[in-house]
Amino acid sequence: MRFIAVFPLLCAVVAFILSMLTLFAGSKPNFIEDAAIITLNTTNLGKTATSALLPDSDDDDDDSGILSDIEDSVTGTIKNVTDGIADQIADAIGIEEFYSLHLMNYCEGTYTPTPTDEDAKKNVTYCSKQKANFDFNLTQILDEQLNTDINIDDLGLTDDINNGLNLLRTAVKGTFIVYCIGIALTGLCILLSLFGIFSESRVAASVNFTLFLISFIFLGVAAGIITSGAVKGTNTINKYGEDVGLAAYRSNKLLGMAWAAAALMLVGALTWLVSCVTGSRKRRTYKHG
Repeated sequence: MRFIAVFPLLCAVVAFILSMLTLFAGSKPNFIEDAAIITLNTTNLGKTATSALLPDSDDDDDDSGILSDIEDSVTGTIKNVTDGIADQIADAIGIEEFYSLHLMNYCEGTYTPTPTDEDAKKNVTYCSKQKANFDFNLTQILDEQLNTDINIDDLGLTDDINNGLNLLRTAVKGTFIVYCIGIALTGLCILLSLFGIFSESRVAASVNFTLFLISFIFLGVAAGIITSGAVKGTNTINKYGEDVGLAAYRSNKLLGMAWAAAALMLVGALTWLVSCVTGSRKRRTYKHG
C-alpha cells in the first residue's frame, strides 16, 4: 500500500470542491455571493439620466413640457433625490443597485441598509439561470429594466466602458471552457489516486503525476484568464465609469479559490513525482541487496 498517495488524493478532493464552489457560486440568491467575479455598483449610474430629465435653470419654460409628461412616473422620485440618497436614483430609473457577474450567470439586488453605509451588504433579489458559455450583456439587462421615459443612451455608457464589459464577457467564456476541463481532470485524478494508494507500480505513480500536472495546467490557465479579465475589466470600468456613476469591484475570494485549487493540484503532482522517484530507488536497492 502506498500511504504517500493519500496526500495527493486529499489535495485533489479539496481542489475539486473549491473548483465546484467557484463554478456554482451565485447559482441561487446569496449562495457564495461574495465570490462573484466582479460586482458593478450602479446606485449612481442614473446621475446622467436624472440630469437629462431635470430642467436647466435657463430653460425652465422649454423643459416644463418634458417634466409634465413624466411627472406621474419618474420625476416625482427624482426631485427628492440628493447626493446622499443614492439608492433612490437607481429606483427612479428602474434599475437595480448592483449586478454581480459569476461564471455561469449574474445576480442583482440592493444594498442594505443603504448603498452609502460603510457596512452596506448585498441583498440579492434575483439570479439568472445558470448556463454554459454565459454571456453577460449589461447593456441589454439595463435596457430591459429602464423606465419607459429613460433611454439606455442617457446612462452614459461610453465605448470605453463597454470595452471593459466586453473584456469581462470574453474572459468568462474562455474561463468556463478551460475550467470545466480542469475540473473533469481533477475528478479523474481522485479516482486514479484511489487506485494508486493500493498499487506499488511505478506506472501508476507516473500516470497520476502526469494527470495531476495536466489538471494543474488547465486550472492554472483558467485562473489566469479570469484574473486578467477581472483586473483589466475592473480598472477600465472604474477609469471611465466614474463620471457616469458606475463602479466595479472584483472578488479576491473567487480568485483565491481558483488559484488555491490550481496550487493544490501542483502540490499533488509533485507528491506523485516524489513517490515515483523514491519508489524506483527502493526497487533498485532491493534488487542489488
